[in-house]
Amino acid sequence: MKILILIPSITSYYTFLVEITNKLIKEKNNFHLATSPKHLNNINCYNEVVNGTYHPIFFARGMNPIQHIKAAIKLRKLVHDLKPDIIHAHFMSCIFAMALAKTKDFPTTIATYHGLNSPLFKGWRNKLFQLLEKYCISRTTSTWFLNKEDALFFEKKKNQINTHTSLGIGCPTSEFNPNQFSEDFKKSLKLKLGISNDDFIYIYIGRHVMHKGFASTARAFMKLNGIISNCKLLLVGIRDNLHPTGLTKKEEVKFFALDNVIQVGWQKEVQPYLAISQVMVFPSRREGVPCCVMEALTMSVPVITLNSRGCRDVVRHEIDGLVLNDDSPNTVLEAMERLFNNPRERNNFAHQAHKDSNRFDREHYVKEQLSIYKNVVNN
Repeated sequence: MKILILIPSITSYYTFLVEITNKLIKEKNNFHLATSPKHLNNINCYNEVVNGTYHPIFFARGMNPIQHIKAAIKLRKLVHDLKPDIIHAHFMSCIFAMALAKTKDFPTTIATYHGLNSPLFKGWRNKLFQLLEKYCISRTTSTWFLNKEDALFFEKKKNQINTHTSLGIGCPTSEFNPNQFSEDFKKSLKLKLGISNDDFIYIYIGRHVMHKGFASTARAFMKLNGIISNCKLLLVGIRDNLHPTGLTKKEEVKFFALDNVIQVGWQKEVQPYLAISQVMVFPSRREGVPCCVMEALTMSVPVITLNSRGCRDVVRHEIDGLVLNDDSPNTVLEAMERLFNNPRERNNFAHQAHKDSNRFDREHYVKEQLSIYKNVVNN
């Protein structure tokens, strides 16, 4: 097979496409990747060469129609020159460009949504995104969602809508073993970060954006910081200039000035930071299926999350974490205090999380995706 995969940023290749790329190439398939050569803001921790053939196309992440049209024109030319058997687009920006670029001689097109945009908004923005999503589905051979709830938004188009049986894109569970880090290593990392062995560490992994629960986490921690002195909040991730943090400028200054807030930026390997953490806080309002949450649970770190699409598919309430019904700072604060004050409960959650982590193994996703490609070509 000659397969062309589209992703908005080269960052996504390193975060979830490496395993499937290697498998495709190992099975003698011809793999091509079209994406922007730039990472998200201030990311410089990846230097491995992309396997397969790389084609630079800037896919706009915002609502800039001119940039979307430019990407579609470049993509159309690439497809006509390359003549792939399958085009597979991930995320809305690439799916939209593929829909605009499509002509009658295009091969089979596959779209994978990592969380719908329309449910995030109300009013005219909701209607606009619904129109865009419906347009893209009508222009795509088959559309795939990572969770069933996203698929239900378009149940009238059942012949085109599919849901992955795997838990999203999964995570490489063999690389997320809490036992691989010695006590000496953890002490050394804490010392480097200015963390005492007596400190209780909460961790937030992801972009600093409102819909991923950043503001709720920050506001809850600012309150907690005034109650418990020996707690730290470890931030693994970056600000995304495309989306607001959800905090006011005054709140941002106050929050980032706290001595107990530790920023380490975007990290290629988050395992060391999870290894020294007791609880992950991630009250995201919308996900496909959050990879960072699967990674935390595999590393025996209980998760506080929101009763929202994608998140409730991963975290099991009162089994390996807490699933909250609202993301108000007080609700998040109560959950953070509860797990701080109940080490036995926390340890039970941690044990159960790691014990059942095979359900997250990325191999499930890779096998299913390869099967999808083969069925498409055979049909």
